[in-house]
Parts: sequence; C-alpha cells; structure tokens
Amino acid sequence: FRAENLHPQETLSYAKEPLKKWPLVLVTSAIVLLLSYVYYIKCEKDNFREMVLERIHTNEYLALYNIDASWSDKTLVINGKLPNQKLKELVLDVVITKKFKYELKNNILVVRPFIDYGKVKGVIQTQLDILNSDFYTDLSYQINNGIVTITGQVASQAKLSMAMSLIKDMDTVKGIVSNVTFFRAKDNNTIYFDNASSQLHENAIKKVEEISYYLKQHPKIRVDLVGYASFSPRVKSNSKIAKRRAVSVRNALVSSNVDEERISIKWIPYPPLFSDNNSSHARCVKVYWYNSVE
Repeated sequence: FRAENLHPQETLSYAKEPLKKWPLVLVTSAIVLLLSYVYYIKCEKDNFREMVLERIHTNEYLALYNIDASWSDKTLVINGKLPNQKLKELVLDVVITKKFKYELKNNILVVRPFIDYGKVKGVIQTQLDILNSDFYTDLSYQINNGIVTITGQVASQAKLSMAMSLIKDMDTVKGIVSNVTFFRAKDNNTIYFDNASSQLHENAIKKVEEISYYLKQHPKIRVDLVGYASFSPRVKSNSKIAKRRAVSVRNALVSSNVDEERISIKWIPYPPLFSDNNSSHARCVKVYWYNSVE
C-alpha cells in the first residue's frame, strides 16, 4: 500500500493520523509515571516506618512497651505509653542518629505508676529482666527502707547506668547502691556475607561456630536471627536473599546440634538501620541473644 496512490487530500489525512495519537500517549505516560512515583514514595515511607520501629523494638529499655508509629502527611508520629519521661526522651535518642528527609513527632504519653510500693518492685524487676535478657548479665536486687541494692554481673555498664537512672526516678526510691561487676562480652552479634550470596565463607563459619559454642554452654539461651540485604529497588529479590541468609545461619547452627526450637528467624529486605547501604556491612545476619523465660 503506497501513499502516492491516494488522492492528495487523502494523503494529507493519512500522514496526520499518527499525530492524533500522541496526546493520548503522552497523557498515559504521565499517569504511569505519576502512579509509579506515588508507589515509590509509599514504599519508601513504609520502609522508613519499619526501620524506625525495628530500632525501637530491639532497644533493651523500650522492647517491653507497646509503641507504634503512623504517618501524618510527611511526619511520622510515634505513639504509645511509657512510665517515665526519660524513656520518652530515649525514644527519639534511639531513633535519631542522623538527619532524615522526614519529620518525627514523639506523641508518647507518660503515665507514672510509681505510687504503689508493690508496683515499684515490679518496675525494678522489669528493668533488671530487660538487662538479664543478655546472657552475659545476671542481676538481682534487694530493697530495704527505700534503698535499692543491685548485685551481680552485667555486660554493659551504659545499660546498667540507664536502668539505675530510671529506678532512681521512682517516687518511693530514696537511693540506689550498685554492687555489680562488669563483664566484657565478645562480639559475636553479626555475620557478614558476600554480595548477592547466602553462602557462609570462612570467617562466617568461624562466627557460627562461636555462636554454637556459647549456645551449648548456656542451654537457657535462645537467639533471634535477622537477615538483611544491601539496598536495591528489587524488594522481592532482596527479601529472598535476606531470608536465605538467615536460613543459612540457622541450618548451620542446627547442623552443629543446636536445638532448632531455640532459634527463630526473620528477614528484612533492606540494610540494618543507619548502616551504609552500599557497604558490605549491609549484607549480614544479626544475632539477638535472649534468656529463656521460665
């Protein structure tokens, strides 16, 4: 079919026909780009919220409290109830270690349950239980005439100081005495992987062997394994590699005769909070140690 076989008027009409479709193509492309951008922003905000909550829920002092977060336009509002103003201030201290593109609002209510003497004991025990979740820590307390005496061994002096500060703020506590020794724990909390790999290399195998040894030495300890991946827009692919990394560590521990019931796993398709997205530190499995609750 040749255009020169058409009447001149028909030839002009035939030539203009493709141009009529351009506005529709441009509008469709603009809509697709807009929807893609909206979806990208939504995913970015969802990931940001999850990272903030992960930071809060893995903090020793905040993990036992019901804290959540929701979006209000471009501001992430943190909600919940805490028994102490210092804990409320700790929320943002835990989360904010660098400048974000989004705003954070601490909307937590402070409720002080420290009038009843029995509740005071309960709160003190809760603080020590939080510290005792670290298997290098073993603390107990006595209270006499309002003086609290804490004895035992602790893995983190900073965490003990924070707990003591919170206990001092309670209405019926007149003073606090520490008879605690400090134990420096060996770093065995992170296992690193090669890019796009879930295979355990030589250093990772040694780290797993250390973890297995400690678990066998401390039969009441359990671990949570959290797999991560370096930054990528392919969330599904990231999720798969993060899961395979956590499963790889779990399988290695089970193969070394660690009871599988003492191991739980989860995976997150982005780097650990505040890590360098492009560094090897983002490709890892983090190990969280806990004492079993009897």
